[in-house]
Amino acid sequence: MSLLRYCHLTGDRVPLHCVDRHPNQQHVVATGGQDGMLSIWDVRQGTMPVSLLKAHEAEMWEVHFHPSNPEHLFTCSEDGSLWHWDASTDVPEKSALFHQGGRSSTFLSHSISNQANVHQSVISSWLSTDPAKDRIEITSLLPSRSLSVNTLDVLGPCLVCGTDAEAIYVTRHLFS
Repeated sequence: MSLLRYCHLTGDRVPLHCVDRHPNQQHVVATGGQDGMLSIWDVRQGTMPVSLLKAHEAEMWEVHFHPSNPEHLFTCSEDGSLWHWDASTDVPEKSALFHQGGRSSTFLSHSISNQANVHQSVISSWLSTDPAKDRIEITSLLPSRSLSVNTLDVLGPCLVCGTDAEAIYVTRHLFS
């Protein structure tokens, strides 16, 4: 008996570069790949991601849920960007599903898999099919794009990342 489960994005093969599990709901997984897309998976449901989010303009190198506040997700990319994704329910109403300073084009393909069969008392905000909850605020954590942001780590209110510019950036207050 095999414990391996095969999940895939599309018929096209897109290399995945990073993966992280939700710290409280182990069935929720985020991945990022060569195409810069952020994919959110419910590994209990089918073999397709729940959400595909147009993210970075180049390869995504890291994706991390905040370990104690998993409504917050962080990604970094070859395009020099470092983003904070906030899917908490207390995000103020926005005129668009996404907001990210300086970026005008965003894309959301939600509910690829059927969520009607999810039987749990608390559903992750990353898996919500309620349109009122599909509000994600995206904030750039670097003042300007530089060379590739290759890696990141987050603990408590601090985030650290490393870049091809031989620089380490530390954000000490992630939450206001």
